[in-house]
Amino acid sequence: MIELKVSYNPPFRDLTLIPGEEFQLQEGETIKDLIEKLEEKYGEKFSKEVWDKKSDDGFHDRLAIIVNGNSYRGDDFLTKKLDNGATVWFAHSFFGG
Repeated sequence: MIELKVSYNPPFRDLTLIPGEEFQLQEGETIKDLIEKLEEKYGEKFSKEVWDKKSDDGFHDRLAIIVNGNSYRGDDFLTKKLDNGATVWFAHSFFGG
């Protein structure tokens, strides 16, 4: 069993109603596994903030998932294995002026 710290910024914080939580996964589980568990816990609204069938890679255009300070988004994104003690941050990037 591995333990993670999962942090939420808008819009995820608005859905979870908490800034973060401790989360447990089995050894060798991936970002995809974590997303699936979060979707089970927080429902369809969480899923809508992660996935967008209209985008090229299937992810919401503004989605930012940062693992231990590194942003991941690529072919191997969903298969990245998570390590014990990892910090995973879910947010949407916003731009304005």
